[in-house]
Amino acid sequence: MILRTEYGWGEPNTNPGDLIVELGARRLAMRLGIDLDAADTVYLIGTPWFWKGCWASQKYDWLRAAHAMHADKRWVAIGVGSCFALEERADEAICRDGTLLQAAAWWRENIHGVITRDQRATAILRPSTAMTLPCPSLWSAFDVPDPVPGRVLAVTCDPWHAECVPPAAGWLNETNFQVGYGRRAWSEGDIALLLLDVLSGERIISQRIHCALPAAPWRPVRVVPMDGRVATTRNVGLPDEPGAWSNPDAVRALMNQAELRYRQLLCG
Repeated sequence: MILRTEYGWGEPNTNPGDLIVELGARRLAMRLGIDLDAADTVYLIGTPWFWKGCWASQKYDWLRAAHAMHADKRWVAIGVGSCFALEERADEAICRDGTLLQAAAWWRENIHGVITRDQRATAILRPSTAMTLPCPSLWSAFDVPDPVPGRVLAVTCDPWHAECVPPAAGWLNETNFQVGYGRRAWSEGDIALLLLDVLSGERIISQRIHCALPAAPWRPVRVVPMDGRVATTRNVGLPDEPGAWSNPDAVRALMNQAELRYRQLLCG
C-alpha cells in the first residue's frame, strides 16, 4: 500500500511535486512488475523527510502515528529527499540540529528499505542503510506530446514558496510562455494534464524541480534553484553550470541504468 503523506492538519498532500513523484513511482513499478498496493508492504513515496527541526514537526507526528498503525508490515521508502539551504551541507546541519539524528535513528530502526533521491538524505541515513538513485519522477511522463514549435516554457512556483526563491537574474526573460502550479487538490488525471502542459515546451526552465525532471528525458531543461532540494537534479545528469541545458539522450541512458538498480533493490 502507498501511504500518502498528510501534514498534520488532517488534509492530504496537495503538493503537485510530491504527487508527480508518486505517479512516477507507480509507472516505474509497473515496468518492474511490482504491486505498490500489496497489503503486506507500506510504501512511502517521495517528499523531503530530512531538514532542520524535522523530528519535532507535525509531518513526523503523522509518520510515527502511521507506523504505529501498520507496524506489522514491511516498510519501504522510495524517492526520499532532504531540504536544506543551498549553501548548507547535510553533515553541518546534523551537527547543529540533534533532531536530525533522532529522525535518522528512527528511520534506520523502522524502515526496512530506503532509496533516496539525493546524496544528502543518504549521508544522514548513512550509506550502509540507504541507496541514492534517480528520482522516480523521471518515469512520470507517460504520453509525450510534440512540443509547441519555438516555445521556451517557464514553470513558476506558487506564492507559498515565493519567499524561498532567490533572485534569478532575469531567467523569465529567456522564456516566452509561463505556467505555475500551486497547492490544491490534485487528481491523477490533473497531474497527467499538468505534465502535458510542461511538455508543450521545446525547452523548459523550472523553479519546480519535479516539473523539470519528468521533462528531462524528452526536452532540454534547466532548474532555477530555490533551496537544497536542487541536489535531486545532480543525481539525474542535469548540469550544474548556470545557463547550461540538460541532454535528454544522456538522461534516458541514465534512466535505463537506474531501472536495473531499482529492479535489483526492489525485486530482490
